[in-house]
Amino acid sequence: MSSGRYDYIDALRGVAICGVLTIHVGLASPDIHFLLLKLSEYGAVGVKLFFIVSAMTFCYSMSGKEFDPRTFYIRRFFRIAPMFYIAGIVYPYVFSVNSNHNIWNDYNLYDYILTFTFLHGFFPEAINKVVPGGWSIACEMIFYAALPFLLHFITNMKRALIATFFSFLLAYSWRLSMRFFFDASEMMDNFILFGFLSNLPAFLCGISIYQFLKTSFAQGLALRLRRNFTAEVLVMGVLGLLIMVALSPYRHVQDPLVSIVVISIFVLATALSGTRLINNKLFRYLGVVSYSLYLVHFLFLMILLPIAQRLAISPDAGFVVGFILVSSFSVCVAGITYRYIEIPMIELGRRLTVRSRSVAVGG
Repeated sequence: MSSGRYDYIDALRGVAICGVLTIHVGLASPDIHFLLLKLSEYGAVGVKLFFIVSAMTFCYSMSGKEFDPRTFYIRRFFRIAPMFYIAGIVYPYVFSVNSNHNIWNDYNLYDYILTFTFLHGFFPEAINKVVPGGWSIACEMIFYAALPFLLHFITNMKRALIATFFSFLLAYSWRLSMRFFFDASEMMDNFILFGFLSNLPAFLCGISIYQFLKTSFAQGLALRLRRNFTAEVLVMGVLGLLIMVALSPYRHVQDPLVSIVVISIFVLATALSGTRLINNKLFRYLGVVSYSLYLVHFLFLMILLPIAQRLAISPDAGFVVGFILVSSFSVCVAGITYRYIEIPMIELGRRLTVRSRSVAVGG
């Protein structure tokens, strides 16, 4: 996303990756304080935030343009696949060395084929196996595949809201039906939670937010908020709501579908307010390198977090020190992979599509 009026998009990605880092450090930190555990667990909404922002980014990038499937899919492939494939090679090797197993005892060719063709999101046994966190990449790719249909139907705010409403019904029906027809197991629970249909409402909330922000009412509201210096108050109020939900003792309040609604309110408040509490250089930079950061942080989670936990005077201190170490090293490496892997591959995808269009016009 280019700099300027949409800088907040990158900032939201930065917030999202902070949430992801928090939950993963928290889940790997035993015996931390109950409140710290609850707050860290709510970092799971970071992935939902990624999905919302992904849909908004696509809508902004396509505004006023005709959708060209060939150009879009080539560029998306070169944006997503290179780092994902590197992670798919590195992590199985690291896990096998760490567990002292032969790599082919834990992984097979079937796992690799499904993962490298981005079909792993359709299979419970493969959805999150080869690449840690790879389930979210599967959701993204399925969303891209569904885009032509969505673009044909969702042409205004009314249709976006209708589609969003039915996506929540579909997601809830998916969960109920899967739990009715299949026995409970960790694999099936993860498949239900990580599956595309469970996360479809987040993408459609992103499209609905985009459609709302286009309206004259939203644009006027944004001007009034910024003129009256109430932007920070609004965002702080929404952040307070997020904390209340995270600490709530009621399980249904923290339901993933409810979390999508809550985080959508946060996105809307950030977009309308333009507050520097969120839209600042730190979050924007984290957002720019967030894809690499998402993929590389698992490595430092394995290496550095145990060290921090052994050296810390308490589990809570281990969480804090571990978060700082994992985040710091991950950001440094992500900056390198973004510069030397992501940017060249993005540029290659752009050149391929520009060249193919030139040949088509010349031919």
